[in-house]
Amino acid sequence: TIILYLNNYIIDLSFKHYVLDDFFDVKDFPELEKEIEKLAKIWYKPIEKETMYFNIQLGEVIEFEFRKLWSFLLKIDTVLNTIKKLNPSRIFIITEKEEDIRIIKEIIKYNKLKIKLNYKKFEVQQKKNSKKLYSIVAKVQNYYFNLNSFRLKNKNKILFIGNLRQNKSVLKELKKNNKNIIIRAGEYLGKGFFNEHTYFYLTFKDIKNNTNKIKSEFIGRWMRVKENKRFRENLFYKTPLFDIIEDKLEYYFADYFIKLINYIETIKKLKDKIDVVVVNNDVLPFERSIVKVTHKLRIPTLAMIDGYLPEKQIKKGTSRYFPFHTDKIILFSNHQKKIAVKDKNSENSLIVTGYPPFDEYFKSKKISKEEICRKLNILNNKSIILYTTEGHSKNLTESAILGAITEKNYQ
Repeated sequence: TIILYLNNYIIDLSFKHYVLDDFFDVKDFPELEKEIEKLAKIWYKPIEKETMYFNIQLGEVIEFEFRKLWSFLLKIDTVLNTIKKLNPSRIFIITEKEEDIRIIKEIIKYNKLKIKLNYKKFEVQQKKNSKKLYSIVAKVQNYYFNLNSFRLKNKNKILFIGNLRQNKSVLKELKKNNKNIIIRAGEYLGKGFFNEHTYFYLTFKDIKNNTNKIKSEFIGRWMRVKENKRFRENLFYKTPLFDIIEDKLEYYFADYFIKLINYIETIKKLKDKIDVVVVNNDVLPFERSIVKVTHKLRIPTLAMIDGYLPEKQIKKGTSRYFPFHTDKIILFSNHQKKIAVKDKNSENSLIVTGYPPFDEYFKSKKISKEEICRKLNILNNKSIILYTTEGHSKNLTESAILGAITEKNYQ
């Protein structure tokens, strides 16, 4: 018998146990990324008609969201490696994720293994948040935009979707021309009131369209899809995946697609109030859905990207980020342009401008080392090392996996 934790909650150290990162090798991770990338691009192909709306392929729109299932594939590898190395007659799994139980059940069933499975599943309490307050502020900002829409007449109406940090210097310049009206927007609440760099802020999540009929239709589509034999067989990675990710797929049809359709309907209603749309990416489902629908409405689109992959990570046709779908893309340098062209982007769509936030860095008043040390309460005679890291995932399982990968890479 082995005790296996597939997540980062170890509730009893008194007995011998194994954890997720005991049985995976970072050398296999690039291959894993290729597999989830392939799945993200093909999972909806047998059911393309069922995932269409407004002539937009929603399966393609949520490609980045589907990639989040990479942790499922990693767990499948982990369980297979565990069984191969330890050859257990019984597995006792402790988890808060139903998916972990499904993975082991499916592996045992598919490989016809004589392994008994026991498990303990426990719930993780959700932290309380301020969603109610956020929703009130969002609704007030949305109402303010509708109330003042008369101000948009005969103006250049520019919709910015992205973070303020990146766009601030551009917004400052645009606002100097009183013919420009800047409307910032996002899926979630952002700064609108008391912000000198923008006139309005729209929170798309709190703009409600009547999608009840559409939701019923998509639930009906799901009922047909889950009986589609070719679709079920197409979902495979070392073991059949449908039973493992069925709840995720149902969520796409019953909720996630409906959310994106609500955003699509919102943009259709805003058609006459927008002259151009600027995004920081069109990879994430929210931004990609906006770009797709604005193309249908013939509204020009522009991407001001927030970063770029190193050239060694770009191989023709395999980048998770490119090609972009916007009409034009702003790049930092000619070197980036060279990489972008290599990554299947049309040269005519690429514009080299430099990186707007750098303007703010160079305009800012220089601060002496003495002042920095005083503010941070550190000794002036010490060397200062600036250590920056990537952001962490709010998903505790993903954080645990990424932490383990990082640790193994640096060993």
